[in-house]
Amino acid sequence: RVPGGPTGITEIEHASPAGGWVDRHPPFGQEVRYAAFPLRDGRIDGPPVVSDVLLVAPDVSGLRSTTGRGRIDAAWTEPSGALDVRVRLYGPDGPVVDGVSVRTGALTATGLAVGAHVVRVHCRYRSPDGSVVESPGVEHHVVVDPWPAPVDRLDATVVQGAVRFAWSGGRDAHVRLVAWPADPPEPGAELTYDPARPWPAPLPWEAAAGGGLVPPPGSVTRVSALAVLGPRAVAGPGLVVECPPPVAGARVERVVGGRARVTFDWPAEAGEVAASVEQNGGSTVRRVTRSTYVREGLYVDVAPSAFRLTLSAAPRTPDAVVVPPPGGGTRVAPEITVRYRIVPGPRRALRRGPPLLRVTLSCPGEVPPELPEFVLVVRTGKGRTEKGRAPTRPRTPTDGTALLRLDGDRLRPGDPVELPLPSGLRPPYALRGFLLGEGAADIRLDEPSPTDLVVR
Repeated sequence: RVPGGPTGITEIEHASPAGGWVDRHPPFGQEVRYAAFPLRDGRIDGPPVVSDVLLVAPDVSGLRSTTGRGRIDAAWTEPSGALDVRVRLYGPDGPVVDGVSVRTGALTATGLAVGAHVVRVHCRYRSPDGSVVESPGVEHHVVVDPWPAPVDRLDATVVQGAVRFAWSGGRDAHVRLVAWPADPPEPGAELTYDPARPWPAPLPWEAAAGGGLVPPPGSVTRVSALAVLGPRAVAGPGLVVECPPPVAGARVERVVGGRARVTFDWPAEAGEVAASVEQNGGSTVRRVTRSTYVREGLYVDVAPSAFRLTLSAAPRTPDAVVVPPPGGGTRVAPEITVRYRIVPGPRRALRRGPPLLRVTLSCPGEVPPELPEFVLVVRTGKGRTEKGRAPTRPRTPTDGTALLRLDGDRLRPGDPVELPLPSGLRPPYALRGFLLGEGAADIRLDEPSPTDLVVR
């Protein structure tokens, strides 16, 4: 019965074992009183049980919340007969107004202080006289935990084969550089520690002597910043760091025409290799694809002076921070040339002296501290061969007799050294010069025409 209004009567034919009944169409916004009469054969069979006066203004149900970094997200289910709801949020310092957004069935509050908060929700109903009646209201207590400030910028600089990271943000947090095993979370994503799915460990890269971290050669890694504070973390920005695979087996050989032939073992998965030549204070780069290298080889233009050649595999990832792998550089000595000729001896009265061996050193830049020894080897014959030819030229330093030896310390650029051939040498014979000792393979020996070295 509504006070001052009609009385509704319902007969309960199939009561629940515990006894009970649900009024599915109560008069919202009004006070009611319920009375239960026992019946027997359609007649009242005993005194009624009468309830207290009840205001029909049910509260919301299922009030729940989640928290984040200075944020509360609350949700609830509103009764179908409610006009609307009134929501209030109270923080450690009293009512919170700024940053609170209320919509149907939900509340979002941001910029909150750390500490205990209370969400109070009242439902509002329209009474028959046009006034608004509120429900008693429900409260939900929630604590906003401290969260780390996120990293808002991550930078990387390559320094001597290593990468040095710098960032901004992350105040009062432990900033961890990580590589996520799968797709990294978006920057700003809030993460709570889960033992079943722990956060990645810090980058296991080796620390460089001059600072920074050394990525593994051949690796492509997306490095992300993670701001950690206790069991909570905030994902930060990331960048890609690539360390191309090293180029092994590099060999450099000077050839004619001011060029050098470069050979190496092609690195796996590399589509292109760059050859950088640093010489005389400048630098040039030549790039070659695998197919071109296999078909034509690799040649670079060089001057006679010393140079340094660095081979590097081209990066595969656009916009990556590229860290060159260790090694890869080869120093090539200047093009030192030892030139020897057999020249006529000086004229003495009516005849000439014995032929001379003239040895000249050509060296751009500083002369190495030690030069190999020059030896002139001869092969003689007791006469003409069956075909009338002189002995063939020596093929190796031991393929004949050492006729003259010249210590490398006696050679100076622009100052030829002349030595007379022994006077007892009788034709036919064949001569040839050789360089012996450490570094001989790095020096070019300029020989005269073979016909000038055969004396009949």
